[in-house]
Amino acid sequence: MNIDILLEMAAGAEPNRQAVSTETDTVTYAELQLGAQRLGSTLAQLSGGRAITYIGTASMDFPRLLFAAACAGVPLIPLNYRVKEDEYQRLLEVAQPGLVVVQDRYREIAERAAARVSTGLAVLHPRDLKAGDAVDAPMDPDSPAVRLFTSGTTKAPKLVNLSHDNLVGYVLETVPAASAEAGEAALLAAPPYHIAGIANVLTSIYRCRRVHLMAQFEPKAWLEIVREQRISHAMVVPTMLARILDVLEQQPDLAPETLVNLAYGGSRAPLGLVERALRMLPETVGLVNAFGLTETSSTVAMLSPRDHVAAWRSSDPGVRRRLGSVGRTVPGIEARIVRDDGMAAGPDEHGEIRLRGGQISTGYAVGGRTVDDDNWLHTGDLGYLDGDGYLFITGRRDDLIIRAGENINPTEIEDVLRLHDGVSDALVVGVPDPEWGEQIAAVVCGRQDDTAADDLRQWVRDRLAGFKVPTVIKWVDDLPRNDMGKPVRARARAMLA
Repeated sequence: MNIDILLEMAAGAEPNRQAVSTETDTVTYAELQLGAQRLGSTLAQLSGGRAITYIGTASMDFPRLLFAAACAGVPLIPLNYRVKEDEYQRLLEVAQPGLVVVQDRYREIAERAAARVSTGLAVLHPRDLKAGDAVDAPMDPDSPAVRLFTSGTTKAPKLVNLSHDNLVGYVLETVPAASAEAGEAALLAAPPYHIAGIANVLTSIYRCRRVHLMAQFEPKAWLEIVREQRISHAMVVPTMLARILDVLEQQPDLAPETLVNLAYGGSRAPLGLVERALRMLPETVGLVNAFGLTETSSTVAMLSPRDHVAAWRSSDPGVRRRLGSVGRTVPGIEARIVRDDGMAAGPDEHGEIRLRGGQISTGYAVGGRTVDDDNWLHTGDLGYLDGDGYLFITGRRDDLIIRAGENINPTEIEDVLRLHDGVSDALVVGVPDPEWGEQIAAVVCGRQDDTAADDLRQWVRDRLAGFKVPTVIKWVDDLPRNDMGKPVRARARAMLA
């Protein structure tokens, strides 16, 4: 199937219901479908059958291009609009598009980058794309619907192929068709180049739930939009959630009373942040921890609102600790933990998380397959499954610190540092040491004047083995993160140099 089938079914069920809205514009499902079919013929001609890149925020252009590219039978590649000119050039060299569609704000820099890649590469604003005759979407389920660059927090970004079957399979396995009530609305503040942006558009449209697009996240504005647009569903990353709660502490009158479901994901959420959200948000807001990767077409495991409440209220340590998990796998996904010796791990036994299912990409645009011969994706994430199937993520294999032959997981140290009253956040990395191989360094946010480095070292020493105590502690105003809120350890190491 083609992802256009999701819009076709929604338009058939609720043609006159609002599908997408922005601050200035709205379209119905019927209008969105016809517009995509007519724009698809134009894109097919202009792109020469090659991929289309989009550089811009989550405007109305985003869902139109997503479905129009599907009708044209070519993949859409949304690019990070925050990068510099040289990086645009590198991304375009990898993507090899036939057409660049760009918003005015980014047009000049995109034109310069495109000219350095190919003299014949057209760079157009969405308003330059004139609609043609409506076309039916081709049915090539194995062809890529979307190509997305990974975040590249530990290595250079890779361009992931997500086929029509990957994305449609994810939606059909996890979402009931046309299941939204007439008043439901989802607020999308994730950018188009992130899998969360793609997945939220597809799942909301298949449900017939209106999608309201927010071009740039700002916490107070986010809360005001929730109130003004009567938003019922939303997704944020942990850093966004923390900033929303900061605003609510100062302005409790902005509490999101219409919100019934708030998903958070994209990076590991500190337990303290989850507990803070449970304390501060109205009880009517159901929290969802959604774990997924670019290669998995979004969510593969989910901690439901019921799970959150049960863990929050439980006196059983085994149930309570689930608040720090990402829940259980969604339908159609298998998960297993593999030890360093290649054997399957038992309950509560640590190892690498591997995933298998129809929604998982099987290849990169450049660089080969994403999965092994048995179709397992080796995520590089470390964690364990408890006896009830709840998945816990403890870190990244690439992030391990090796000191005197000992493998040290930095997230364990970060969790302990965050428990200190003087620390609001922490990031731990390994830095070269001529004697021990690596020494442990911590970049810390908090009350530097009130908390001496020696106090923090003693705090860690009282709770962890001595070889896990940071030898270097640097105080900073903010942790280095990418634009989706993920900590970037390479930047932290540079700050320590």
